[in-house]
Amino acid sequence: MLSIAPAASSGSGRFPCVAVFDAEIGGTLRLYNLRLLRSPDGRHLTYAPAVQGKRCATFAPELADQLTAAATAALGGRAADDGR
Repeated sequence: MLSIAPAASSGSGRFPCVAVFDAEIGGTLRLYNLRLLRSPDGRHLTYAPAVQGKRCATFAPELADQLTAAATAALGGRAADDGR
């Protein structure tokens, strides 16, 4: 995890943004402005940023789960309590 910060605005959709983060994968890939979202059922999900209305990347489920777990851990549990 390169950096993480609570979201300045959660947005107005069904999946509020909990945090925005930057991550490094395997020392060869850096991803910036990833969003940690909370689904209506309480799960957390990681999404890549959008450019001109389209996501600029998607992740295999296993990688998305790893990114989400790392982001949630980096928040020190704050993501689990956000907005509840």
